[in-house]
Amino acid sequence: SAVLHRTHGAGLVAFLDVDQELLSVGYRAAEDALRLLALASRAVAEPAVVEGGRPGRVLVQTRRPDHVVLRAARQGDPALVSAVEAPTRDLLGYPPSATIAVIGGLAGAEFVHRLGAPLGVEVLGPDERGNWLARSEDRDVLLDALRAVERPPGRLRLWVDPVRTR
Repeated sequence: SAVLHRTHGAGLVAFLDVDQELLSVGYRAAEDALRLLALASRAVAEPAVVEGGRPGRVLVQTRRPDHVVLRAARQGDPALVSAVEAPTRDLLGYPPSATIAVIGGLAGAEFVHRLGAPLGVEVLGPDERGNWLARSEDRDVLLDALRAVERPPGRLRLWVDPVRTR
């Protein structure tokens, strides 16, 4: 990902196992995979012509050529991914249908204890890394609840609508 942000005018960008991105764990896996493909397309398009006057290319090797992310990339239509992802995110209570916050760090347990169980906020955890997930269908309710907690001493990590929950 970082390389694609700095690469311009490439003759070829190859994803030798894009299935690893398509099938990765995380509620934003499809979104992340599409973002990488878009970055690759930009890398070969700026400038659009390489040696021999031919445009650069993005090569994708996959066992799932009909995956919605690959269809969206081919058609230049990210809404295809959104349409498929939205029902799952709604069912799981993930953005954009809900707001989530991941709470961690050495002071995370005390922060969650002080947070309690405010109306309209669900708190889950801790997971195997010692992080908690707080979520609400109403962004303001979650943010107000988090804001109202007196911060405990110690290291505290608080991510609202994080890119990854792990």
